[in-house]
Amino acid sequence: MEIVSRWLPNSTHFQLGTWQLNEAGNQITLTITPIRTIAQCPVCDVPARRIHSHYTRTLADLPWGGYGVRLQLHVWKFFCMVAGCKRHIFTERLCGVAPWTRRTQRLGEQLTAIGLALGGAGGARLSNCLGLSVSHDTLLWLVRRVPL
Repeated sequence: MEIVSRWLPNSTHFQLGTWQLNEAGNQITLTITPIRTIAQCPVCDVPARRIHSHYTRTLADLPWGGYGVRLQLHVWKFFCMVAGCKRHIFTERLCGVAPWTRRTQRLGEQLTAIGLALGGAGGARLSNCLGLSVSHDTLLWLVRRVPL
């Protein structure tokens, strides 16, 4: 478990719960929980301690040795206790994981680099050979998001 947890994105903020290997589907699934139980409100920046609930997000990560990696990430929702704040309930922000994406930041960076180098169709073919399942449209979308 110690070695596996070192390969996680930003392993200082996450704790590995369980992992499963699906050899038929060439898939590794890791269950991950954040270590801290305090989060700052994204609107007023005041630390919140009161937990509202939690939910599970599924993220794609870089492949390991030919196996695709899926992260089952348990994320906390908090109450913002500041009276004048617009946001009453918010989801914690995690380092290396944007709140709306379905892939880790480091996987997005790799796909963007492939898209910049090879474009859509060629980049998709190379990505699939490397174990990164992505369409040519997604690669072109990532390239368009790169600032000039």
